[in-house]
Amino acid sequence: MTLGEKISMLRKKEGISQEKLAEVIGVSRQAVTKWENKNANPDTENLIRLAEFFGVSLDELCKNVSKKINYAPGHILAFVSLLILAAYCVIGGITKNFDGNVLVVLIILTVNHLQLGIMTNNQKLILAAYILMMVYAAFRIFSNVRDILRS
Repeated sequence: MTLGEKISMLRKKEGISQEKLAEVIGVSRQAVTKWENKNANPDTENLIRLAEFFGVSLDELCKNVSKKINYAPGHILAFVSLLILAAYCVIGGITKNFDGNVLVVLIILTVNHLQLGIMTNNQKLILAAYILMMVYAAFRIFSNVRDILRS
């Protein structure tokens, strides 16, 4: 993706016009049009303003990086952990038999496999809490379905 395409994509994602972006950055609308149409590139000051406005780094804005999904071993482990966690929720919901210790271990494994060393401790806690809420919701759903089917 070219710089112009990224500027256009980010602008549209923000839901603003070329005119509004130009006003925020301090350039003319024609300048933004030229950037997006690859007829010109913003100078260094404008690149910095663009990156700050869109909340991205200069690398993200300027580098032509195509994001390919790399299925590293951690991703595979995370997927397997999530499958096991989901299966445990289904079985626990149907049988109404949950072992809290097993649940905690599964959640910790899932979070550790998902984070791959790039999450802060706060993000890990938030993810663990989210997974716990989803597990509880799944348990309640399957428990209710089981009760409905029995009656």
